[in-house]
Amino acid sequence: MGIIFLFLIIIVGVSFLSYHGTASKRIEIKRSNMFGGMVVSSMVFIIITGIIFIGSYSSYIKLEAKLVTIEQYKESIELYAKKGVAEFKSGAPTELTDLKYNNYQMQIGEMIRAMRDTIIEYNTGVVSRKLRKDNWFFNWVTLIRDDMKPVKMSDYLK
Repeated sequence: MGIIFLFLIIIVGVSFLSYHGTASKRIEIKRSNMFGGMVVSSMVFIIITGIIFIGSYSSYIKLEAKLVTIEQYKESIELYAKKGVAEFKSGAPTELTDLKYNNYQMQIGEMIRAMRDTIIEYNTGVVSRKLRKDNWFFNWVTLIRDDMKPVKMSDYLK
């Protein structure tokens, strides 16, 4: 609400300056300048508020997409781990298994690192949005679901 309050103060200030800054002594001209200043500054701040909302919504969508990406990493890591362990336990000759899964550990390690980086980005986004939502100045223009919370990597890798 703070940003809207600030915009209203600026609109009143521009209207006041438009009225008292008019060189003419005629009241009709002063009122029309005041109205013009009010309309122009209101339109500018409506556009600014719209841009802020669009940016907030866009970053909210990106945050949701990161959560889906984390889920996909989890599924992929579990699948790789399940398949790899099954192949090692199946009694197949180790020479064939070693050739088949030549870079297996490296691929799993890369997936886990990518998942870790995505979780870090997601958690940073969630925490910063929650702090902005609690701030009296930005709370009205910050979009976030109430049930969003930082995730732990250990919840996804078991």
